Amino acid sequence: MLETLTFAFDFVLILASAITAVIASRVLGGHSSKGIVLACAGLITLGFVHLSETLLDVQFDFVGSGSPEMLHRGLIFGGFMLLGVGLTRIGSELRREINALQESNSALSIAHEDLQGTNEELRLRNSQLIDARVTAATDGLTGLQNHRSFHIDVRDAYDHVRDNGGTMALVMMDLDGFKSINDAHGHLMGDEVLRNVAAVIQLVCKDQKAYRYGGDEFAVIIADVGEQAAQVIAERLRTAVVSSIVANSQQVTVSIGVCDSPDSANTVEELIYRADTAMYWAKSLGKNRVARWSEISGDRERLVAAARSSQLIRVA
Repeated sequence: MLETLTFAFDFVLILASAITAVIASRVLGGHSSKGIVLACAGLITLGFVHLSETLLDVQFDFVGSGSPEMLHRGLIFGGFMLLGVGLTRIGSELRREINALQESNSALSIAHEDLQGTNEELRLRNSQLIDARVTAATDGLTGLQNHRSFHIDVRDAYDHVRDNGGTMALVMMDLDGFKSINDAHGHLMGDEVLRNVAAVIQLVCKDQKAYRYGGDEFAVIIADVGEQAAQVIAERLRTAVVSSIVANSQQVTVSIGVCDSPDSANTVEELIYRADTAMYWAKSLGKNRVARWSEISGDRERLVAAARSSQLIRVA
């Protein structure tokens, strides 16, 4: 029974060592391992010697002496030598693998830091791009959206109404006698008045989009309302300006024109022109008031007469 177990152990040792040697000779971490091959060769040699010695002793009652004994001793010595050299080689290979892993980790750390730096730079550039876009769309004096943004947004709003139904209104507002404020009190005072008017617009029309259209003219796009509802908002805006803004003891007033779409305008160009015309009509009636396009469009003779006399409006 003991001999059978010994045979089985030696056979399994030889077989496992041979399989391990074949696998190790092909790949270990991407490289062949000569150390494992040598160590397995040593184990195979030792297993073969022990198996043969046991087999001779069991079958032939062999007692080692003379040349066979010297051969067995030589094979045992060679097996241990192979095993020792293999284990030493395995240690060297493991150290090389560890060093390579450390170098790879170091390279990955550097690459990670570079990637973080690149991401940070991208975030910075994206922030700068957003700031640049905001700056390009904003009036530097008043903080409202500028003339360019107005034309983009009013067309988008008009297209939305045209494609999806509903209504929208455009409010155009111009300061009364602003040139006289600049002439009498200087441009610094004029700039202060423009900033104050913009602040009032933002306060009253906080739910709508407001713009500095140019010079002392402002615009507000009001979604989902018709001309009459927009007139109520415009009147509230006019009252707020009159009651809160004074330029060196001179009361600041505004004239406002209102037009809506689709009831009073069939194109975005028509919408802008008619709101602007209504605003100048308010000026021709004495300033400091709100005028709707629908109120003046039926009185074309008076509109043409006012245009010719005041040269404030242009009728197509």
